[in-house]
Amino acid sequence: MKVSLITILDNTNFGTYLQALALSKTIEKLGLDVEIVDYIRPRMSRIGSMSWTRNPWKKLLKWLNYPAIEKLRDADHDFLKRFVALSPVTYSNYKQLKNNPPVADIYVTGSDQVWNSIYNQGIDKAFYLDFADKKAKRVSYAASIGMEDFPATEVKETMQLLSKYTQITVREQKAKNILAKLGFANVEVVLDPTLLLDANDWRKISQLAGKPLDLNEPYLLVYSVETKKENTLISFYAKEIASKYHWKIYQVSYGDDKSRIDGVDKLFAHATPDIFLQLVCQSEFMVVSSFHGTAFAINFNKQFLSITPKRFNSRIKSLCSICGLKERILTDASAKPDNLENIDYNRVNAVIQQLRNHSVNILRNMLYS
Repeated sequence: MKVSLITILDNTNFGTYLQALALSKTIEKLGLDVEIVDYIRPRMSRIGSMSWTRNPWKKLLKWLNYPAIEKLRDADHDFLKRFVALSPVTYSNYKQLKNNPPVADIYVTGSDQVWNSIYNQGIDKAFYLDFADKKAKRVSYAASIGMEDFPATEVKETMQLLSKYTQITVREQKAKNILAKLGFANVEVVLDPTLLLDANDWRKISQLAGKPLDLNEPYLLVYSVETKKENTLISFYAKEIASKYHWKIYQVSYGDDKSRIDGVDKLFAHATPDIFLQLVCQSEFMVVSSFHGTAFAINFNKQFLSITPKRFNSRIKSLCSICGLKERILTDASAKPDNLENIDYNRVNAVIQQLRNHSVNILRNMLYS
């Protein structure tokens, strides 16, 4: 049987491509052929990217910066295509998908904030699999809403679209609660796809991905998707820890030199996911501000700190709570890293493996039932 998987595939952050790769590989391990729909949302086109601001100078800046973003996105796609199949057609809007849909036995909405109508500038029916044949099997794995609730004006259409699914699984408890209010009672929460693969799986991918980096000195790795306060805290803790152990501070970023955090010795700018994987794999310690930074630190059994804003950190709090690592989440400079005990990864790995087995079983049952 063939699976057609649609997920967000037009950003330049590492988690976007690594979660798509992980879910595809897991489906392959379950004995199915899988192809990812190469879909670029209209808001992520050169013209569409300018619609997020009314400021004419910011519009001009987005227009001028778009070629660099497109170049990095192409490199990210090249990385992904080394490991999984993408549709031969690149779709740039829902109408194209509807008129020429990929042919498959099962259609899957993948992870990430696919049902966030703020990010998608309205309901994007591509992520609700509305392009598939009416009788086609539809399921979702670890889909995310990413909003406090669906806007009232979108509830009726959202319910109609979701009613066509055979089974729905989501990434966060919050999404489960939102869908329960709409009458979808059998929704289950599953692991983020990147945690479906273990550290050995990711090491193999890292080794096959490209030319090895010349990393011949111990270093602390920082990775941030935040700004201002969080980056100030990342700098503070990174410098304090690195100086104690005489480590260098490396930073990995899909941004340019402007993303450099104070105190960083070496910045890997405009990085692709393979660079991220290599740097995580060989780091001594990680100080991060993102969910996927935290997830990969845990998956690779790294000592880490997760510097997060007090708002919008529910995914990180949920993951760390499950693993018994809430003390690794910091929102200010009051903590003393010396007071943190080393993480007992025997216990953490047992928890993750149990959740991994549970999530894979749910995915298997969705695809084969």
